[in-house]
Amino acid sequence: MTAKIMLIVLGLGVTAMALLSQRQQRIDTAYEITRIHSRCDDIRTSLWDVRRAIAQEIVQLKPETPMDTLNRPEVVHHRSDEDSVNGG
Repeated sequence: MTAKIMLIVLGLGVTAMALLSQRQQRIDTAYEITRIHSRCDDIRTSLWDVRRAIAQEIVQLKPETPMDTLNRPEVVHHRSDEDSVNGG
């Protein structure tokens, strides 16, 4: 009888240890996910800072040009052979 009780207590102890181990692994995984998300946010913020700095440099290098003085390509219309045949 004493051996059965000892075996049950030992089994419960092993089960409890296994459950605690799984719980700790879940906590560690949640912490790791949170840390990675935080790192991604930091990287994303620094990326936008770099993009903003590049945009500011481009604006400083680019001269101001009025819209009506822009060189726009001319549209050239060619008559095709079909138009001349069809009377176009």
